[in-house]
Amino acid sequence: MDNTDIDAMELDALASFNDTLTTMLTTLSAFLLLTAASLDNNDETPRRRRRQRDPSQRKRRTTEYRRFRFNLDNLSNQMCTQFFRFNKDEIRKILPYMGLSHLRYRNRLKPSEELAMCIWLNRLSWPNRIHDMPRLFGVSPTYISVVYNDVMWHFHRRFTQFLRWDPERLTVSKIRQYAEVIGEGGKVWAFIDGTTQQICRPGRNQEVFYTGHKAFHGYKWQGIVTPDGLCSSLAGPKEGSTSDWLMYEHSGIDETINSLFNQHGIPLDRRPLIYGDAAYTSRMASMGPWRRPARGELSPEKISFNQRLSKKRVAVENFFSMVQAQWTLGVMRICHRLGSTPVALTFQAGLAQIRYSPTHA
Repeated sequence: MDNTDIDAMELDALASFNDTLTTMLTTLSAFLLLTAASLDNNDETPRRRRRQRDPSQRKRRTTEYRRFRFNLDNLSNQMCTQFFRFNKDEIRKILPYMGLSHLRYRNRLKPSEELAMCIWLNRLSWPNRIHDMPRLFGVSPTYISVVYNDVMWHFHRRFTQFLRWDPERLTVSKIRQYAEVIGEGGKVWAFIDGTTQQICRPGRNQEVFYTGHKAFHGYKWQGIVTPDGLCSSLAGPKEGSTSDWLMYEHSGIDETINSLFNQHGIPLDRRPLIYGDAAYTSRMASMGPWRRPARGELSPEKISFNQRLSKKRVAVENFFSMVQAQWTLGVMRICHRLGSTPVALTFQAGLAQIRYSPTHA
């Protein structure tokens, strides 16, 4: 047998091996595809299979509405107050401060400032269904959803620091005016309290958002209400498991107020304080009610002080209830799903627009 015959035999063997390997790979690929298809079919629920078989279920539900250009002047002041909580003149006074002309909306939407503002206010005022709002504004539900969320985040970025502390308004002279209105020898100038806004039970980290005191999941806010009916400071949001005192420490309000008094050289014994419930212990800028000492009793003067301040402190709780009554979306927990909607911002937006006049002011 010469070398030519040997080379021919080797080539035949290699060709036969190549054919066998190709056949094996083809069979293996077909087996894997069949196995994957079988697993997919087994994972499908009966409801999903029915939906795939029914052509009518494949169509996306649409909202019937008539397109038109929204004009605020077409609504009466009574309707504006009903839909937006403000009349036409008040809405137009607020618009320049919102800065909506500088906002770039997603999907290249270009709503007018009045339309964007009214969509935002209408959504906040009541948990309206998105599919019902096109009849009022003449645009699609998707359009409304995009505009509402973009305006909400714009408001948060623009006003969060202003809502936490306004140094131009909260001066030493203004704080002393508040203290004179409240009385008590100028010792107290505002009232502080925390509030928890309920949300749907989250899928993850449930223990972080759960508050045992209220027995639900939510976010916490801290508000300081002054006698002029304004929430002069709003700090948050924090997880529902955060205590009121820990919320106060994280807010940095104590340091901000002390820095203001230190700049003007006001001694500690002449500084008015913010008053809270028993959860707020005495600090440099805050105080709580007098506590009964161990194996002792409070003096009649301290008992009377606690009773008077307890009645006046209700102003901050009434303020929170007013926000919930006027801007109802913030308290409808079924509308707040973590990761789906800006759950923590609805209360902030509503609180910034409410005004409450305490009876003692």
